Amino acid sequence: LQAEKAVLAELADQWRHQKFVLTARASADGTLYGSVGPKELRKILGRDDLEFRMPVLKTIGSHAVDLTFRSGLIVPVVIVIQPETSI
Repeated sequence: LQAEKAVLAELADQWRHQKFVLTARASADGTLYGSVGPKELRKILGRDDLEFRMPVLKTIGSHAVDLTFRSGLIVPVVIVIQPETSI
């Protein structure tokens, strides 16, 4: 548990207030056809091993989000969801 806390503290310092950008399918009004949650963010972070809670996002735009880890650590980040573009 101490090792996990140390890793989280290091990651928290790197991620705090960072902006993470991802694309998702959305309607013309900006509503996502799905949602963005922990699974999608873990993929962006490249950390499938991390467990955290966050609100589920359902619209295009910039979202200030707190990632809440099991240890009680809270890391504020910004998630920017852009619409997928057709080629």
